[in-house]
Amino acid sequence: MKRYERPTILIDANVAEGIYMASGSSVTASDLTVTQDWKTGGIATCNVDLSGLNPNKLTITFTFNANVADGWIDGGTQTVNGSTVSIYFYSAPSSATLSVRTEGVDINKLQIVNISSSN
Repeated sequence: MKRYERPTILIDANVAEGIYMASGSSVTASDLTVTQDWKTGGIATCNVDLSGLNPNKLTITFTFNANVADGWIDGGTQTVNGSTVSIYFYSAPSSATLSVRTEGVDINKLQIVNISSSN
């Protein structure tokens, strides 16, 4: 029997692929791309690769460096709490686009600082 090792998060702002998780399964997210900039908020998106995960009853939790007003992925049910966006899928796709909206926060400075998953 293999010993479970807690996933390790490595963040490198200079790598387009973004965030990787270890321990057999992985979630990758590309850098956030600003699609709307309102100076006092906006919307940013990124591609998320879920192909290495068990898609059944999957929850992906994104933590940002600032509070977000809303976050969503088509086909998932979202919960937003401060700087955390959790997306639940009954059956997750292999890839998706995460969209986040800020209010009162410079969207150009928004970054993903952590991604976790659970089934």
